[in-house]
Amino acid sequence: MAEGSWEKMENWVEILEVLNRRVNLVSQQEIPRIWSRHLLPCLSLLKLRDIPNGIEFCDFGSGGGFPGIPLAICRPDLRMVLLDARRRKCDALEEMTEALGLENVEVVWGRGEELGKTKAWRRRFSAISARAVASLERIEAWTREIRQADAEIHIFKGGDLEEEYKALKKNRPDARLNQTLLDFDEFPFLRENQKYLITLTFPSK
Repeated sequence: MAEGSWEKMENWVEILEVLNRRVNLVSQQEIPRIWSRHLLPCLSLLKLRDIPNGIEFCDFGSGGGFPGIPLAICRPDLRMVLLDARRRKCDALEEMTEALGLENVEVVWGRGEELGKTKAWRRRFSAISARAVASLERIEAWTREIRQADAEIHIFKGGDLEEEYKALKKNRPDARLNQTLLDFDEFPFLRENQKYLITLTFPSK
């Protein structure tokens, strides 16, 4: 992690709490539990997966900036794009990233499935993250045109995902899934509520 990351994340949580009073970024009930239920799962990606240096990384449906902002703070080598289709959330993301001085972050208002039709966005990203966005099948379809053929999609989801897996494999039988239960002794909530990090890859033909 980059020097000063913890201090910058503490600043971000303070900014997020203020902005959340006028823009619904996270549930107000979750604010006191931001670190254990939101930040910790996001940061687990850096521990549980190997994220190459210097890649273009898209946080798809970024919302309140999870996991894109903490990843960008801890890994300033990443060229992070926070993508969201909701203008008010993009405005809030812009405000947060400017306040934090995150020079490696770009906020984009738009939809991945539409942006992927343009030359600048087609096959752009080496890695994509998604948290509380949609089903595995829809995330795969919506990001198909903006990700590189060998890109990894890192998805944070909870609960029984068997039906989602079946739907995805029906449309993409070549999909490979790496599922990791988020299990930290100090925070049993994640394990008890079946919170997972799922990584999807698609072998190049």
